[in-house]
Amino acid sequence: MALQDIQDYVARVGRASLRDLSLHFGSSPEAMRDMAGRLVRKGRLVLAVEEAACCGCKSKQGCASAEYYCLPQTSDAA
Repeated sequence: MALQDIQDYVARVGRASLRDLSLHFGSSPEAMRDMAGRLVRKGRLVLAVEEAACCGCKSKQGCASAEYYCLPQTSDAA
């Protein structure tokens, strides 16, 4: 899987949670967070955190259900 595959998937679905990305690409949330983070640093994706989606599990590594990625031009819809 290439970074472009992740960006293309997010473009196709509009916005994707870290959990969605992990399931779609068959990878761990930590690995997907790293790859999506590279796209965020390059300005190709935007990270949004939606507290209402958090399940309250008190994960120390962040909530895969509450982290959403979208394209920069659609970030205001997140």
